[in-house]
Amino acid sequence: YEQGGIIPLCKSIVEGRLHYAAAIPLQTCVDICFTLAFVYTTSSNALLLINLNPLWCAVAGRLILGDLLPRRTYIALVLSLFCMLFIFVPEIVEQQHAENEKEGELGQPSTKGNIIAFCCGVGLAMYITLVRHGSKAEKPVNLIGAAALSAGVTSMIALIVRRG
Repeated sequence: YEQGGIIPLCKSIVEGRLHYAAAIPLQTCVDICFTLAFVYTTSSNALLLINLNPLWCAVAGRLILGDLLPRRTYIALVLSLFCMLFIFVPEIVEQQHAENEKEGELGQPSTKGNIIAFCCGVGLAMYITLVRHGSKAEKPVNLIGAAALSAGVTSMIALIVRRG
């Protein structure tokens, strides 16, 4: 453990409880959305929307942490938004015209799956921003335990849904 063992890691969790209280549900949602994104849309759409998270990290860093962004980052943001429109608007129009196509079938593009993938990417960006915020605090917060605890929460949710 980076903190030097179980006891220092537990102390870090107590000291950074507010960051942990935000990080654990956020990472849990990202884990769940990642899986659901591939179920409800095509893998290419899911990967595209999830992998835009560095751009959302830049926006969150600017808005939350006060980072100064170079002009090229703003240009990349605008271009990526236009590219997303170029990719997804024809797909949405095509879905509206296709009456016999069932939305939500495994591996088929769907608005629901695209929204889930988008939320996963934004959630991942927010988690990364939260980790950065914790590291810049007056007393830096180590959020290593948040990933492990969120994996446990995700597993419990999966077991409950499986049994339900």
